[in-house]
Amino acid sequence: MAQNSDITVLVDMQPCGTNGVTCAHGVKILHNSDPHRALELDQSKCAEDIIKESSVAGFSVTAPVHDLYIIDTGYGISLEWSASTLVRIFATTTENSSELSGLCGNSNGDPRDDFVGPFGGPPEQLSHSFADRWRLFSYCPEALNAQNLNSTCEVHPERQPWSQRRCSILKSELFNSCHNLIPVHKFYENCVEDACGCNTGGDCECVCTAVKAYADECARVGAVITDWRSNDFCPMQCDCPAKRSACVKLGQKTCQNQDNSLVSDHHQTCLEGCQCDEDTIFDEIYQRCVPARMCSCLYNNEVYFDGDQIEDPENCQTCFCDAGKVECIGIKGCVTDAPTVVTSPLTTDSIDNSPGIVTGQPSENVSSIEGD
Repeated sequence: MAQNSDITVLVDMQPCGTNGVTCAHGVKILHNSDPHRALELDQSKCAEDIIKESSVAGFSVTAPVHDLYIIDTGYGISLEWSASTLVRIFATTTENSSELSGLCGNSNGDPRDDFVGPFGGPPEQLSHSFADRWRLFSYCPEALNAQNLNSTCEVHPERQPWSQRRCSILKSELFNSCHNLIPVHKFYENCVEDACGCNTGGDCECVCTAVKAYADECARVGAVITDWRSNDFCPMQCDCPAKRSACVKLGQKTCQNQDNSLVSDHHQTCLEGCQCDEDTIFDEIYQRCVPARMCSCLYNNEVYFDGDQIEDPENCQTCFCDAGKVECIGIKGCVTDAPTVVTSPLTTDSIDNSPGIVTGQPSENVSSIEGD
């Protein structure tokens, strides 16, 4: 959980086994002033629903690679969410950094005061006491002292050899280029602990998620690990014509982000994912590679296909979906409820000075609205 004076981010952690291992199964982002304006992310939602609901909640969202969403709240917090249990939360501004609070700390550059509870006071000395102070609901179990817990491999010793063998890839030559940049020991320990604890199914997913966490951190510091996946270890399937890439540029052009403006510098430059070939572009709404001329559009929270006509009488215009962009022309003689503000030529003749009245003939000069 993280929050500031404007936004609260809640992460729903669910058990992945019987010994305390948990996975992030959902995220809720809400406005503190209006908790009903919220975005809920979970594994059951498709990209179209997430993008639409983000728009209603007033958040900017982009999905530059399959199964990854980058949400910018516009209030100093952004996050990355993947249905495969990944959650990363970022403070996007240094202004009022001490306002940030929660399990992620306060982002003021001083780790000594990160363990402060929701009502202030001196920082907690023990991590489980700190976590318990942020327990929001009575039905959530109390945080436990990790020092008093048995290792998951001690509880399930029969799983330890398999877990160590699968996680040993982190110490192999495949990751040599990263070992000097990011110490691997803690990632290896976490991998083994998770693999031993995932005893109710999904144990391979636990291993793959743990290994991918290290690979992502390596990519963050410029050491891209290309070949750690194989047909026998954590295979990754991509729909044709896309192919798996260890470094898909997050700032690359997509149907809904054609000017590369929706990914901030706070997010790493590339992530593993499915890369479209040179003749196609990624459509975030439908999560597939398409020819650029077939990009879909999102307008007034509705999805349109290329070539669709969009009637918008409230704004005195008729629009068309054109390769991911919405192109609009003014409607002759249309009267709006509010004064018309013109930012680009709409007609070949004139715009009446009367509030909300457009006159003249539609011209080829049209206003352009990017896919959102």
